[in-house]
Amino acid sequence: MPTRKAIRAISMGMREISIGSEMYRRAYAAELGLAPVEVVVMGHLYTAAGPLTPRAIANLIGFTTGSTTAVLNRVERAGYLARKANPADGRSFLIALTPGGRHAMDWVYEQLDKHVSEALAHFPPEELLYLAPLMTALGTYMRNATPLDDDIAGEDEGDIRLSR
Repeated sequence: MPTRKAIRAISMGMREISIGSEMYRRAYAAELGLAPVEVVVMGHLYTAAGPLTPRAIANLIGFTTGSTTAVLNRVERAGYLARKANPADGRSFLIALTPGGRHAMDWVYEQLDKHVSEALAHFPPEELLYLAPLMTALGTYMRNATPLDDDIAGEDEGDIRLSR
């Protein structure tokens, strides 16, 4: 079992990563002429196994479906995503990145890869072999441990409901 001191050090490291990631996201969003949340949406679409529904995107970003629609409209106007009819539900759409959106996210992740490489250059490669699984395990656990319900966007008033 890790010591309390080790856990706190890791928690503070995660905080630094979170702050750095947000600053990074703001900078590259500005480069693309977008708001940070719009880049977050593009990131979810970039890493998804396929197109997502607006409701799925709302759940991922913690917005109401109405607010998510406004975000999607802005990203679509910028040419980075496209909507198509959802064959499983005629009342819904499927959202995917356009080739331009995929190219933009390729560029963002290339920049991220470059900076991560520079930040980790002084670590021996054998130590880095442990870092990715550790970070993935922490990230997965934090996603699953959240107190927010699966339907965090809410149905009607856009309330964020906590699970009980």
